Amino acid sequence: LATIIYTSGTTGRPKGCELTHGNFVELAVNAAAALPEVAHPGARTIMFLPLAHVFARFISVLCVTSGVTVAHTPDVKNLLPDLQSFRPSFILAVPRVFEKVYNSSMLKAEDAGKGRIFHDAADTAVGWSKASTAGRVPFLLACRHRLFDKLVY
Repeated sequence: LATIIYTSGTTGRPKGCELTHGNFVELAVNAAAALPEVAHPGARTIMFLPLAHVFARFISVLCVTSGVTVAHTPDVKNLLPDLQSFRPSFILAVPRVFEKVYNSSMLKAEDAGKGRIFHDAADTAVGWSKASTAGRVPFLLACRHRLFDKLVY
């Protein structure tokens, strides 16, 4: 037994799930094989999820399995300067973290009168990601993405 992960009980009575070391290792080996462009020797990530979170524990085992350098930040309030100084090559987090970052950035841009450019940049990023995944980014979309990379991203 490696750990017992408990649910909060929001959908019923709280429950615990036993996870073994083998569970974590198998998950990490499979993830490393599926994500070689992310998890490889020389890659860098920063851990800001609490290690009480099962996803944070998975990331830790994945990094050990893959030879990834891991930094830890003790307080999410320092995340931006920590990201700037450590310069991770990838970040893994639960969707809620990315939602909070996006919503906070959007409100900040809108409050500064830059909501339109923010939304245009977000739409361009989504379009570029879809086109890139499909294997072909149209020239104008690539130009817009490069422009917003300098201005916004």
